[in-house]
Amino acid sequence: MTPNVDEALNVSTVAQEQKPSLTWKLDLSSNRVKGMIDDKDAILQAVEKILLTERYAYRIYSWNYGAELQFYIGKDTDFVLADAERTIREALLQDDRILDIEDFSAKQIDLNSVSVSFTVVSVAGSFNYKKEVQVL
Repeated sequence: MTPNVDEALNVSTVAQEQKPSLTWKLDLSSNRVKGMIDDKDAILQAVEKILLTERYAYRIYSWNYGAELQFYIGKDTDFVLADAERTIREALLQDDRILDIEDFSAKQIDLNSVSVSFTVVSVAGSFNYKKEVQVL
């Protein structure tokens, strides 16, 4: 960031610079690093990592990183479905590349499964995200 000073108005502004989101590509199925990714792919991976990481559980991450999903263990399914959007939105909007979460939907698949889907609006464009999880 470089401050620009307007001598006539004696006003200074700071220009924000968008940094690249180039990062390692993680293959979670094989627990391997497989190259590099950027833009939408990197943001999609960040969404996945944020939702897989329990907030406050790991000292390596700041308290702003991760989602508080263990809170839902043992809770009524109707409560979980009603509160899931707030929790996921709060977790994902900590990443400054993610601008908004839209079209959120949470539904119970069966006694053991819940599905969530939403659109992530990011600096690299929008993309859909869907995840089914076992709750029991």
